[in-house]
Amino acid sequence: MEAWRSFLEANIVYLHKLPTALIVLAVSYVVIQLAKNVVVRTTTLAKVDRAAQTMLKSVVSFFGWVLALAAVLNVMELSELSLALGGSIALIAMAVATGLNNVAQDLLAGIFL
Repeated sequence: MEAWRSFLEANIVYLHKLPTALIVLAVSYVVIQLAKNVVVRTTTLAKVDRAAQTMLKSVVSFFGWVLALAAVLNVMELSELSLALGGSIALIAMAVATGLNNVAQDLLAGIFL
């Protein structure tokens, strides 16, 4: 029982930051949906392949939610976790860029064939 009480006392600090974190999540959701709509509209206008359109939409959604989570962690004053999450974004972006490079090469090879 004492362990539970000490746990609650240590984490009660984050309780008053919770409404701000929820507002950040709500705003992030709206921004991510708008960004996904922009991607769909621009790729439709550019007549991009459906698979590439879906991949771009997924990438925008993924990065949006990772940034939203980093913002929430920053609001909750857990900036060390936020920085670690930001560092992992760079590694994931490099992997996605490499994958998109291969997709672009495959598309160009298919066009030339």
